[in-house]
Amino acid sequence: MEEESAALEAEKKAEQLKTKRLQEYTIQSHSSVPHNNTYANFERFAHVLEDVSLMERGLSEVAVAHHSLQGDIEALLTIYNDKESWYKEESETARKHLSQVRYEFCKVEATRRLLQEDLKSMDASLESISGKYDHRQSQLDALRQELSTELRWLEEVMGSLQHGRGQQQQGEYAIRNEGSAASVLQEGTEH
Repeated sequence: MEEESAALEAEKKAEQLKTKRLQEYTIQSHSSVPHNNTYANFERFAHVLEDVSLMERGLSEVAVAHHSLQGDIEALLTIYNDKESWYKEESETARKHLSQVRYEFCKVEATRRLLQEDLKSMDASLESISGKYDHRQSQLDALRQELSTELRWLEEVMGSLQHGRGQQQQGEYAIRNEGSAASVLQEGTEH
């Protein structure tokens, strides 16, 4: 940029020098000529050359400004293209990430549904097992009651048979019967 302005300054000085020399030449060559219309034409020609020189300088400044503006536009276009490609990459990365998240979400949803179905079937199995347990428990309670009734009847029969024997024998027999009744009860609960 500095080189261009230095070149413009040098060009400007050269044009001014040309204009000045042309004026001096015109004055010297026509000093002996009487003032007439030709001299005025030369003066006008010198002014036109000066104006042309000024216009050329202005045009060269416009060209430099155009060149600088073109460089700025190219830099802006480069920045824009870089940003556009960066945004495209980021957008593509975000799209891929979103797609992966959707895929993972679908997998989790499928797993959740399977787990819910497993829980439902497990609940049904537990209810079935609980029903069977309650049924067995009621059967055992009925058997226990029946056994208890049978044992009382047996004790009464045994009591009447041994009524004649002594109190000591009756006590020992009752102890044995209670032990055997307890083992029978225990066997019934295990079944």
